[in-house]
Amino acid sequence: MSLRNRVQGFLLIEVLVTVAMLAFGLVYISRGFTNCLRAMSQIANYTTAINLAEEKIFQLQSESRPEISLTEEGVFADNPNFNYKLEAKKLEDLELSELYLQVNWKEGRRTGSFEISSYL
Repeated sequence: MSLRNRVQGFLLIEVLVTVAMLAFGLVYISRGFTNCLRAMSQIANYTTAINLAEEKIFQLQSESRPEISLTEEGVFADNPNFNYKLEAKKLEDLELSELYLQVNWKEGRRTGSFEISSYL
């Protein structure tokens, strides 16, 4: 038997090491993909919350005068997973109200939140 006949195949240990390296690589790729999907979902919820907050402020501007004071909580009609808490306080000596709006939503087991403060 010559040396040439012995080197034609792979050893079992080489195959096992290669399969193990491939498995670890696939695990890290799948984790990265999962984290990417989770981040995209969070960004979508955050963007929706910002848009709903803008709509609520626009609705408040068009329906009322700036000298109001109110506290309101509710759920958005178009997006029942999102709820809000609104506080408007009239500022003394000015025809303005200080506005505080908080939008909350559920992300799996966690709760997301967006807050905005402005003058109206």
